[in-house]
Amino acid sequence: MSKTKISVIIPVYNPDSFLLDSVHTLLRESVDLEVLVVDDGSAHPLPVWREKAVRLIRHERNKGPAAAMNSGIRAATGAYLAFLDQDDVLVPNSLNWRRRWLEDHPLEQAVMGAVAGIIDERKQSQNSYRMVLKRRLFEVPDRLTYKHFVAGGWVPLSPLALCLFRAPLIQDVGLLDESLLRAHDREYFYRLLKRTEIPYVDRSVLFYRLHDNNLSVSVQNGKIVPHKRTVAELFLINEEYGIPFPAIRTKQTP
Repeated sequence: MSKTKISVIIPVYNPDSFLLDSVHTLLRESVDLEVLVVDDGSAHPLPVWREKAVRLIRHERNKGPAAAMNSGIRAATGAYLAFLDQDDVLVPNSLNWRRRWLEDHPLEQAVMGAVAGIIDERKQSQNSYRMVLKRRLFEVPDRLTYKHFVAGGWVPLSPLALCLFRAPLIQDVGLLDESLLRAHDREYFYRLLKRTEIPYVDRSVLFYRLHDNNLSVSVQNGKIVPHKRTVAELFLINEEYGIPFPAIRTKQTP
């Protein structure tokens, strides 16, 4: 195992053209890289990449996003692991700065960066949500802890994709819960926080892409609205972990 290799796991199911954009952005990173594209039983064959850094793993049938991520975890050979959705786009150098940060902080097991913004199908910024990010309406502490969530704290969207993890932490926490289809990443994040605190660095990592086929949320009248299945799963997960729901704190603005 290379001491600097980063394994990036991308679960994929019937992807749009966004996947090519996501993978090509990764390949422009100047790091020792392994991109694990896990095809979770798509109806049509995925593109074949000639780059040695890209490995394609296929499920014969659709098993769900958690199962796809687990296949990536099992196959990963990097000293660091990251997760990326098939439609999101990394900010240039965001893998590199997170790896260097962990190298400079050898006692930390993970690091989390910031959301760069929200984009649409054409990679155009969604201004309404970008203003929310700029105004810091959602408070993110310098160190994310399990107690932060139990006390009613929150982090918007999926924090898992904003993190870079040391591989031993992922091996210690184990695999994702494959019975969950929408809030699997949030449940896994809670389990990670039960093992370690995750420092937060206010430096951009990726752009979330909103479109008609997002798995967990949709846009209605300019607002991001979770799907009912997502809310139902998240409610049960929060109840199991003793976390208040809903649990969103906002900073008051003039």
